[in-house]
Amino acid sequence: MGEESSELPLWGKRPLIAHVFRQPDRRAPIPIALGFTGLVLGLPWLVLLGLLGKAGADLKFWPSDFSGNCRALAFHGILAGMLLVLVLYWIQLTIFPALGILVALWLVAYLVRPRDLPADAAARRRAAAKTD
Repeated sequence: MGEESSELPLWGKRPLIAHVFRQPDRRAPIPIALGFTGLVLGLPWLVLLGLLGKAGADLKFWPSDFSGNCRALAFHGILAGMLLVLVLYWIQLTIFPALGILVALWLVAYLVRPRDLPADAAARRRAAAKTD
């Protein structure tokens, strides 16, 4: 047990270790990377809009008065903000800040929600029933 070992001492000065880092991989030029990112993020939206148009979606029921238009734009902006919070949660936020932001956005969305949607839907059902 009293034998001296040839190992380094536990305490004291140790020899300096020289690290050799590998060279970083080559990356695509910035215009190509941005173009590819735009294609990957933009093409699904274009396909979605095209398919919505093909499915018969239209904006004829979008509110035409100023107040209704502002409320609809605010509501859809808040929904986009909620999606952004979910992306940020996936990237960097923890659960509690993300939930706090989502609850705040939900409260604002509840206040600016389109209140006349049930009445519009009932009027459309009545109009459809008259034509049949």
